Amino acid sequence: MTTFQDSFSLPFGPAHLLCTLQSFTKSAVIMCSTIQFNFALDEGQLTVLLEADFEHDSREICYIVKNFRLPGHTQTDILPEIRIKKVDGRWVHRDSGWQTALSQAAGQAIDKIQTSPEGPDSPPSNTSKTHP
Repeated sequence: MTTFQDSFSLPFGPAHLLCTLQSFTKSAVIMCSTIQFNFALDEGQLTVLLEADFEHDSREICYIVKNFRLPGHTQTDILPEIRIKKVDGRWVHRDSGWQTALSQAAGQAIDKIQTSPEGPDSPPSNTSKTHP
């Protein structure tokens, strides 16, 4: 197996994509991508710029979003990993089917990247629940 690292960055308005090619084998290329997005707290009274890594899990048909952090603080996770998917135009948690402010904000940042020619493919949609 040949291993190498290369990075490139593409700005997309409030979202930002940083792709790092982590390894290459004859059967797989593993990409680690980073998004930045504004996350509203206290019913929109406070907005925090967050950064997170994400990757597409084709077996579970979802995105794994992890390492939530403040920009520039790469080793300080401030939120747990989430698995989200797009259902009927809304970003929901894969396990519960509920939409939250975090799933929607991270998903919208992924959407901004997907609309670019260089963006990753979107997983298929299913039915979902709406969190009250």
